[in-house]
Amino acid sequence: YNPVSERYEYQNVPSEIKNKYSIVENVYSSYLMTVLDLGEKLKIISGVRLDLENNTYDAVYAPDLVDDNGVAKGTIRDTTSNYNDLKVLPNFHIIYKPFSWVDFRAAYTKTLSRPDFSKRLPTLFINRTEKSITRNNPVLLTTVSNNFDLIASFYNWKFGLFTIGGFYKKLDNVAYTRSGFIIRDENDAEELGLPVDQGLLAGFSLTEPVSTDDSEVYGIEIDLQANFGFASGALRNLVFRGNYTHIVSKTYYPRVMYIRETDVFPPPPAERVIYLEENRMEKQPSDFGNLAIGYDIKGFSSRLSVYFQRRYFSDIAVDKVQDRFRIAYSRWDLALKQQINKNLTAFFNFTNFTNPLEGNDYRHEDL
Repeated sequence: YNPVSERYEYQNVPSEIKNKYSIVENVYSSYLMTVLDLGEKLKIISGVRLDLENNTYDAVYAPDLVDDNGVAKGTIRDTTSNYNDLKVLPNFHIIYKPFSWVDFRAAYTKTLSRPDFSKRLPTLFINRTEKSITRNNPVLLTTVSNNFDLIASFYNWKFGLFTIGGFYKKLDNVAYTRSGFIIRDENDAEELGLPVDQGLLAGFSLTEPVSTDDSEVYGIEIDLQANFGFASGALRNLVFRGNYTHIVSKTYYPRVMYIRETDVFPPPPAERVIYLEENRMEKQPSDFGNLAIGYDIKGFSSRLSVYFQRRYFSDIAVDKVQDRFRIAYSRWDLALKQQINKNLTAFFNFTNFTNPLEGNDYRHEDL
């Protein structure tokens, strides 16, 4: 607020208009389920769910918002898009309990994962100062996953609970953000559906959400919840909890490679080759888990725990040298509790006390 002019003053940042949007998302669902008890040892649960989404996205289309010097030009317009999709999602579970201390479970389910709403906004923004283009995808599909799971659990009141499971997932329409795609010329821009009538776009870098099919994820999970009630003396008060997951994932990323002939002079322009590279999925560490050990006696309880995970892809570029990775790390926590009386309990929590380095790097594992 300016007391001299007696007016509110705001900084005019033309590029911020691209963040203006309004959305209405409607999701409707219904399901049918049946449970069959085939004796005391076998149970079957089956059903189907119908899932309908009906969404409307209002946003700003700004192909020439600012000129080369960052000065507002005002080439903007409001735009609207709709996304409608109906999915049929069956599921089937079998539970077999041959003894009181063990049960086996098998399941098939079909599930969904919707992309972030911002990736479906009908927006396009060209920054001529930075020679960059940011575009979203109004028809970006919902990820569909076919899941198969096998789980075995073993329980004993003296020792605790042990669970081991295997899983396999087949995914289609997995969305991620592709960055660093360079527009070679105006033919390139036209083939990509970019607004060539707004000025030259050769040399600009395009960032947009895309999707890939035929992705797979499989692995094993192990979980142990143990107590030492079978032990004698002070060891009876120990508790242990641990779980570990190993994941193998596979997907296909569109990459770009430039090939230039060097045995002729003058050398011709480099030929761009777009190909699919098989690699791990984004944000899927191959190994992660946590361990915790504790001691409980009367009103006192303590837990020392550690979480760990391997390095993984965090962002994918068209040139794999520019891929970003989330570095591997482990984190230690300590929690103490002491009950003083029936109305008063003291807590002490020391979180992340080893203070490990967390962040991203660009070092590609194949280089």
